[in-house]
Amino acid sequence: MSTLTRNIYGFVLAGLLLLTWSSPASAQAKELETRGSIWVAATAQKKISKEVKVFVLPQIRTKGWEPQRYLLEVGLKYSPWKFLSLRTAYRAGLEKVFADPIFARRIRFDAVASGTLLRFRPSLRVRYTDTYSPDLPSVHRIRYKGVLAYRVKKFPLTPDVSLEAFQSLKTAEFFKMRYGTGASYRFYKKKKVRQFVRIAYHLEYRLDKYRNTHVARLAYKVTF
Repeated sequence: MSTLTRNIYGFVLAGLLLLTWSSPASAQAKELETRGSIWVAATAQKKISKEVKVFVLPQIRTKGWEPQRYLLEVGLKYSPWKFLSLRTAYRAGLEKVFADPIFARRIRFDAVASGTLLRFRPSLRVRYTDTYSPDLPSVHRIRYKGVLAYRVKKFPLTPDVSLEAFQSLKTAEFFKMRYGTGASYRFYKKKKVRQFVRIAYHLEYRLDKYRNTHVARLAYKVTF
């Protein structure tokens, strides 16, 4: 194992240690609620032209071990330049958040800037979301996400660490943070088809209430 590879593994380990800082310091004065969740997803992405791709993304999210959200998202990616991607998607889902399930919908718009430095790939994303349902008013949010990924030399593995902040447009306040670490593994590659599997862990903590959520993610992706 090269020195650079050992350094990146140490970097990911440092990210994992960072995730142990899971709540505001003032949470010590109150009881902290801790939750667990599992997200399972599969993505199919089709290249329409050099700049345009379409995708479909079904997903299940749980509260503990109990399924809570069934989501289906369809979207479009447009990359006018190598370093910039513009994306939009519509998501519909059945959510058992309250006593009675609700049918919620969401529209999102993303701007993603990325680059390459040696084997590192940093990226920044700004996302606007409008979530609505027949029973609830629209919720408008802005999300800011930074990711640092690393492509392991001569091995189809890409580990990464991330940080995401959630802001309410109604109050202009940040209400949630999400730390993450994970890895994507490309297990199949042909001229026109690639398949990936991804595992990840996220720690979410609320800034407006004393609650942490630990999220385990498993995803499959095929591009063609």
